[in-house]
Amino acid sequence: MLPWLGERHSNPSSIHTRGAAAAKALEEARRQVAVMVGATPGQVVFTSGATEANNHAVRGAARLARRDGRVFLGVAAHEHPSLLHPARSLARCGFDLQAIAVGREGFVEPDGLPIEELGVLGLSFAHAELGALQPVRQITDAARGGGARVVVDATLAAGRIGVVMANLGEPDLLTLSFHHFGGPMGVGAVVIGKGQDLSPMIEGGVQEDGRRPGSPKLAGCVGAGVAAAVARKNLASRSANLAILGDILYDGLKGAEAVILTGPPPERRLPGHLSLSIGGVEGESLVRGLELRGVLAATGSPCAEQAGLASEALRAAGYSREEARGALVLCVPPTASISRSDARRATGEILAEIERLRAVGGTGAAS
Repeated sequence: MLPWLGERHSNPSSIHTRGAAAAKALEEARRQVAVMVGATPGQVVFTSGATEANNHAVRGAARLARRDGRVFLGVAAHEHPSLLHPARSLARCGFDLQAIAVGREGFVEPDGLPIEELGVLGLSFAHAELGALQPVRQITDAARGGGARVVVDATLAAGRIGVVMANLGEPDLLTLSFHHFGGPMGVGAVVIGKGQDLSPMIEGGVQEDGRRPGSPKLAGCVGAGVAAAVARKNLASRSANLAILGDILYDGLKGAEAVILTGPPPERRLPGHLSLSIGGVEGESLVRGLELRGVLAATGSPCAEQAGLASEALRAAGYSREEARGALVLCVPPTASISRSDARRATGEILAEIERLRAVGGTGAAS
């Protein structure tokens, strides 16, 4: 990325020699992303991140559905805000939103979809808070069989496990964010399915084939392309290592007093992801205390935490208010140098902080 932040910095739309070099670098990044997901470069549209990508995809799919006379939107009740909130916004503009029920493991059941009514279905491949890996191919086949367009958020799954359009049933739109697997912050993408179209969410230029006008974040896109290439090369070893580290965390915490696993068992969740409910402890206090011990955790997805919605997803999946209050999410970064001994030490620190908080009533400030 560094040359494109410095001496080679230029606008890819410029007709000058430097602009041509920048355009070539941008297209190489697009190619690298396309190869990672089994698409062609022309299917990849760069965005500022997953939130923009999801808004663009959901709203774009809804416009196409309305053109076809379908106004029903389906989003899982526990979904990420960047999928759920634009669907709610569209519901205030004449669309009918159906919140698809999920159980405590967080799965959308393909056989339970209202496929005769749906115009658009939006879902995350891997759920940020419960870690559930949805059976995307079966869901896509069921929804598409009923005439719906399918938007798949692959933000957390990409770079950890294989995310290939054909293996997912060729969803109409797939979204990515690159900082989750080693790329820079502030860069995402929408991958447009074969034979699909995506009208611009903003207007004023012809960049990204007119689908996302505005000068691209060139250095960020270059970094995204490299992250995609590295992820594709290292995917097998990366996935295996994440699974091992996730199992260590699970084995070290599953038998603790009043600690329950939320979401599915390890074999059906994102590798390296663990979500728990800690009885008698407030999740936010636990997260703050763990940071002082060198363990970074969360009470939910970062977007949900900042919006104060960490419990909304768990409540929608059938967890009690008290269970949601004690939520803890651990997710091993796929590009971090974390050893097995680090994971074992983390479980010890977590258990120690739980004990400390319980001793002071569950919400004591970290000291």
